[in-house]
Amino acid sequence: MTRLTRQCRRRPCSHQPTRQHCLPEHHCRQLQLFVDSGCKKTLIPLYLYQTEMGPLQPTKTRFHAYGTQTFILVHGKIAPTLQSENGAHHTTTVYVMEGHQAEPLLGDSDAKALRILAINKKGHHALPPDNDNSPEVLIAGITDNIRAAGIQLHTPKEQTDTVAPEEHQRVNNLLEKHSAVFSGIGLLKNEEVHFHIDLSVPPVMAPYHAIPLAYQGKLSAHLQELRKADKFEDVKPQEQSPWVSNVVITEKKQFGQIRMNIDMQQANHALGRTKRHVDTIKEIHHKLTGATRFSETDMSHGYHQISLAGVMRNINLPDT
Repeated sequence: MTRLTRQCRRRPCSHQPTRQHCLPEHHCRQLQLFVDSGCKKTLIPLYLYQTEMGPLQPTKTRFHAYGTQTFILVHGKIAPTLQSENGAHHTTTVYVMEGHQAEPLLGDSDAKALRILAINKKGHHALPPDNDNSPEVLIAGITDNIRAAGIQLHTPKEQTDTVAPEEHQRVNNLLEKHSAVFSGIGLLKNEEVHFHIDLSVPPVMAPYHAIPLAYQGKLSAHLQELRKADKFEDVKPQEQSPWVSNVVITEKKQFGQIRMNIDMQQANHALGRTKRHVDTIKEIHHKLTGATRFSETDMSHGYHQISLAGVMRNINLPDT
């Protein structure tokens, strides 16, 4: 977590409070900035900017996203003081950018100035022979250093294997016997999804947003996989499509993999909401009281395992 505070100047001490020109200490904004060593400057989207951070100054600096040549609109720049959770201060220039749901980025130079990023060209010192250099010890040291730098880190829980070998063998036999069930994406049979569409809402064809060049090849490969799995069907150019939505690409945690999202903001206005109670976290905890064994469900392709009714597919049309 990083604080952005406006730089302030104090005049010589005076008993008249009107002569003090300083922004009070409580005028600060806590932001969670994503460290981007590939970006030289610190950037925040316009929706996070507040006047307490300082007035917007004009700038001639221009930016473009990685893999594209299209420049991003820059609304201006401010000169705040960045403060890390451990109290490190650094005054810098922060640029306020245009962007839909854009993430605030902490630039490389500012991250190094706050000691969040530290690069040692010579590497770490070798461990003495009598030190325990097991992977567990090394990983614990890395996570401790990252947390000490003020970066939030979520490590997976330790998994313990308490299942008997014969139980493992029985599960493996079931997997081999019904291998067709556990391969591919799958599809829920005899069930189709029907939306409650408000016909009084006029259809909207969203303006086309180009896919970044860095993702076009990966998107084409992803669409080809969906076609092979019969999860995606192409619409002929001569067919009329009243509803058209844009595709938004995000990266998965796995290196090199992408997630194709459909921006349904306009279409959501025509979809009716079903009134159904969803259990809260406390209610779920109460239901799980006394439980000792849990199973996990991989929902990575959950939306591809249910089929849309034929008429409903018109409102769920992405422009790829």
